[in-house]
Amino acid sequence: MAARRVLGYTRVSTQEQVTGFGLEVQAKAIKDYAKTNGLRLVRTLSDEGQSGSNGIEKRIGLARVREAAMNGEVKAIIIYRLDRLARDLGLQEMFMADMREAGVEVLSVTEPDIDSDDGTRVLIR
Repeated sequence: MAARRVLGYTRVSTQEQVTGFGLEVQAKAIKDYAKTNGLRLVRTLSDEGQSGSNGIEKRIGLARVREAAMNGEVKAIIIYRLDRLARDLGLQEMFMADMREAGVEVLSVTEPDIDSDDGTRVLIR
């Protein structure tokens, strides 16, 4: 059986993090996670120097991830942790809802159960 095709997504909010270790650390962790879990990492898209409070449509990397997912190109998206996806819980949940609708799983390297029944998340949903 072929490994599931997945995309990675990384983001840092400041230019200093772009040239530092932020993106590299996230990308390596995503690559290791995919390998450990038998997933086929197609590529990793990034938003460099972009605030997590910016809307999804303002971040080119995340917009491309969303488009690939909605078009059925991948079965899962791997992020380092949820705040790399968005700082705002409402934005996180909107993105997660889009992914659920598309049948695409969102996986976090550092948070094992991001689609949990946490009371605040349930209230937002």
